[in-house]
Amino acid sequence: MTGGETALRCFDLRTGETYWEISPDPTPSTFSIFGVAAAPWQLEYSGGAGEVPGGEAQFGIGVSLVAIGGGRLLKLDPWSGVVTLNASISPLTDGTYYRNGYALSVQSTNPYWPFSGPPPQYYLINWTTLAPTISFMAAPVYNFTASVWNNITWPLGDAFTVAYDFEAGIAAAVDVQTPPGTGIWHGTSIRAVSLKTGASLWNKTVEDTNYSPMCALADHGKVAFLTMGGYWLAYNLNDGSLAWKSDVMDYPWDATGFGAYASASAYGLFYRNAYSGVYAFNWTNGKIVWKFSANAPYEYETPYVTPDGITVYSFNGGGLLADGKYFVYNTEHTPTQPLTRGWRLFCLDANTGENIWNVTGSIAVGAVFGMAGAAAVADGYLIGTNSYDGYMYCFGKGRSQTTVSASPEVIAKGSSVLIKGTVLDQSPSQPGTPCVSKESMTTQMEYLHMQHPIDGVGGDAVITGVPVTLTAVDQDGDWIDIGTVTTDGYYGAFGLAWTPPEEGTYKIIASFESDESYGSSGASTFVTVGPAPAEVEEVDLAPLESSVSDVEDNLSNQTTYIIVILVIVIIALVIALYFGLRSRK
Repeated sequence: MTGGETALRCFDLRTGETYWEISPDPTPSTFSIFGVAAAPWQLEYSGGAGEVPGGEAQFGIGVSLVAIGGGRLLKLDPWSGVVTLNASISPLTDGTYYRNGYALSVQSTNPYWPFSGPPPQYYLINWTTLAPTISFMAAPVYNFTASVWNNITWPLGDAFTVAYDFEAGIAAAVDVQTPPGTGIWHGTSIRAVSLKTGASLWNKTVEDTNYSPMCALADHGKVAFLTMGGYWLAYNLNDGSLAWKSDVMDYPWDATGFGAYASASAYGLFYRNAYSGVYAFNWTNGKIVWKFSANAPYEYETPYVTPDGITVYSFNGGGLLADGKYFVYNTEHTPTQPLTRGWRLFCLDANTGENIWNVTGSIAVGAVFGMAGAAAVADGYLIGTNSYDGYMYCFGKGRSQTTVSASPEVIAKGSSVLIKGTVLDQSPSQPGTPCVSKESMTTQMEYLHMQHPIDGVGGDAVITGVPVTLTAVDQDGDWIDIGTVTTDGYYGAFGLAWTPPEEGTYKIIASFESDESYGSSGASTFVTVGPAPAEVEEVDLAPLESSVSDVEDNLSNQTTYIIVILVIVIIALVIALYFGLRSRK
């Protein structure tokens, strides 16, 4: 967003650097780029060009960003934003890009019906977005008529939503029924059609009422839809027979089907985001495989509870599936202002429902009300926009930087050297901050970016650092394991005293191994060990001690003699003085 204007912007996924930006067309009333009312977000790979005209060998692979809408096919160079193709697909208006280079579109003979004209006929057009003519060193020449692969009558043209199982080659429309004169939904109609021939395979109406057509899924040869009774029904696409009725989701909130207008399928499971938690169902039998709930510490701010009365946060948006993980976030149908405290983004194990990590924020990473948001996951990075602060966040593995030094650098053999250094985060959002353990990552990120206390909201969190391996290499190339130390979580520093075993020059290597949060890094320094100080020859002090003892004895005897003489002299003086005084009388 720039000055309130919507723009198409391309970022470097790892650094956030803007590669290019395109402002929308000024005239259309809705967002449009070069007449196409859709953002080009599909990646298309083409085979490149022949090395010589007529040659079969190809060099290079062409990559394009593709958008279909407004009756046009648009392609952009993903590196520069330059338009490489802007072609008409009339009489089509839009299409579903279902595989690399191919799209499906529904054509109506009367797009203005029921407002005017006769009821339309519908056709399913299977066409390629790849330019059929590519000449050597020339721009592609695109002809839509020549790009149509097949054109079949389409019985599902009037369906609100259609679920496709491309592996089975069958599509199904799931629509709610509104009996005449009632004005309410009651019952569900299901129709299945071959994607190859357009032939209607089966058509049935059941008493169970569909919660929302946007929740319907087709996969594993089945079509499943959510009912207002809080359970799913699945029918075999080939013949329409009932495959299973799922477990019922929890009372009180989920047992009515209440939740997101979206669902997802992967890894033999399908996923439902509801108001008391996230569910995973088994495609084979409809059993609930796991449920994840987000407990709410601020219990008076949210009314949602589990069957045992535990207060939880709601899930009312879609999610993203990638790398065996399911990314979901807390939100609700009509959020209050200010937003509920405590909402978070969760990374769940898609197979077990285990909470791998989470962070503060209603960070939209999936569809809301059936419409995709500004979110993506690719190359190990997840992008989503946080409703709490309006920022776009990118989560993924960051860069690290390790430093090491030794003090003193020159020592004598037998002396110790202090090896010290740092391991710092060099991600663009927090360069120069300490690398921390995965157990401390949530606390660290919330402290750095979301104004949380450094010891967490509860005041009891302790940030821990990362392990650093210290190794010495002597002059002969032999390696010595000095040990592993852990950095200080608050400063990123480490230190260890070491005594080199022999003389010579040692290379000291500090290595931080890559983990789930950071890439690896290392650094080295040198220490020189010289000879030990010369040893002082030991002297036999026994004779000296004996001489000293003799001297002490002699001095002791002489002292005794002197004292005796002094006593005699004093006595003689006293006697002489006594008789001298008597003679005067």
